[in-house]
Amino acid sequence: MSIGSCQIPGNPDITGIGIRIAIYVQGFISFTPGILALVDGKVTRGDLEAAETQATTNLVLAFAILVSFIVQALTLGLVNYHASIVLSMSWLNNTNTFIYFLIDLLASLLPGASSKGTSKRCAAHGANGGEGTPTARTRSKILVRRFVLLLGLLHLSLMASLGLWMWSNIQTFGNGADTSLNDCAARFAIIIILGKRVHFSSEALRIASLVFYAIFLVPGLNLALPIAVLLGLYNICRRHLPTPTSTSKHRPGAYKRSWAILPPFIGLILLLVIDVLTLEQNASLQGMYGREWGFGQILAMLLLLVPLRNLAETILARRIKQRQRDSNLGLKSGVEVEEDANTELEVRGATTLKALIGPLVYRGLTLSIRSGTH
Repeated sequence: MSIGSCQIPGNPDITGIGIRIAIYVQGFISFTPGILALVDGKVTRGDLEAAETQATTNLVLAFAILVSFIVQALTLGLVNYHASIVLSMSWLNNTNTFIYFLIDLLASLLPGASSKGTSKRCAAHGANGGEGTPTARTRSKILVRRFVLLLGLLHLSLMASLGLWMWSNIQTFGNGADTSLNDCAARFAIIIILGKRVHFSSEALRIASLVFYAIFLVPGLNLALPIAVLLGLYNICRRHLPTPTSTSKHRPGAYKRSWAILPPFIGLILLLVIDVLTLEQNASLQGMYGREWGFGQILAMLLLLVPLRNLAETILARRIKQRQRDSNLGLKSGVEVEEDANTELEVRGATTLKALIGPLVYRGLTLSIRSGTH
């Protein structure tokens, strides 16, 4: 078979620009909670909730892609080249899981993390007859985090099992696939890895892929390894920055704190570049049908509205909270000025607001204002 006679039928539901844009945008959106937290220098409960929402949404969509992978491979047939593209995009989908756990880690490392303060406010709210008890709230938070963890572990394991299935024998992959198409892709398809052109049928690539996916097949280990790498890179970068404290006057800027989010961001960029260059390198092997817009691409673009809506809610909620904090700080400073003025007037013998409403009422008023600023 010559390269001129080798033609892989286009599959716009996999290689279409609409599908790829939706997956790329979802991957970058998953970084938003971490970037916002690092800009502020603290991780709030809202940041954690936003990360949980983004991770859950993206992982559910990622599972849908892998289930479609299995169904098509077992029924209509899926060319091995298209299967490799699905696996590559699945790695992009799973970066949000690593981002979530990195944000959860930053919540305990960065100064001003509000997890403790939030727990205290929840406990006080429950003691005052608020809806729910501290125990119920704590259990619900743990349940959500375990759900995100479970989704991430299962997605990595399922993706690894599909990778082992494909790379075990790329010529015979897929029950309903045309073996001539698999053989065509194996002979002439090229994968770009770190700027080097690697043939799809390379035995070294096959062995490396089998070892790699075998490692990520084990639940727990598949998530521990990437997190360990991210923690190692984070600690290396952290040594070159001054240790920030809540009372430090020389806290590192936002661009320095962004080192924490840089390793997974670089990983996402590398995966994206590999995916794009591989598709461009093999464009001559596919027909023009792969570029047509169809049901799958339009559906993917419409489903992109879900993470975009979550992103808009996150940004809007942060703006509202920031305005509230600024207003409370202004009110607190006004009370402090009023107290200083009252003290000076009392020394001079003048009648003050404290004298009119009583010291106990005045004290309670100032305490309530100050507590509202925290």
